[in-house]
Amino acid sequence: AYDWATNPGDGTAENPYQIQTAGQLESLTGHAELWNKCFVLSADLDMTGRTYSATLIAPDVDNGQSGFQGTPFSGVFRGQGHCIRNLAISTDHEHDYVGLCGMIAQTGRIEDLNLPDADIKGGHGTSSYVGVLAGYNGGTIVGVSASGIVCGGRGEGLVGFNGGSLIDCQVDVART
Repeated sequence: AYDWATNPGDGTAENPYQIQTAGQLESLTGHAELWNKCFVLSADLDMTGRTYSATLIAPDVDNGQSGFQGTPFSGVFRGQGHCIRNLAISTDHEHDYVGLCGMIAQTGRIEDLNLPDADIKGGHGTSSYVGVLAGYNGGTIVGVSASGIVCGGRGEGLVGFNGGSLIDCQVDVART
């Protein structure tokens, strides 16, 4: 577990939390109190050898119920052109919102991030949304690219459902 109080950043727009390791990124899973803060990716991350059973940021905690049951990501995540490579998530819940983020709120923003070689397997119910970046986007996504495989749920690759803005994004994702 990573102690965010020791991070060089403080989560503000002027001094965002810095993510430098795969361990720091995965430690966000248990910290819903941080999902309205600002983050900056300051290094490329290789997630090879790690397969997660749930979304890393703002997971759906519904245990099979329809609709998003959790805390959406309402902060800012700046990738600065860095990669989160080989992200692998595999869940078999009937209803779920699966991707790096489960749900991005209307005020959430993700920018300048690359997600190459992802392998995302999501739920199989009628209200399951699966994408490499997010299960559901209600915010703003700018300059994000993704490649890999998406399986299960609804979605076309980058996000499972888009109710927000996608600007200058590139996707090369196979749906199986």
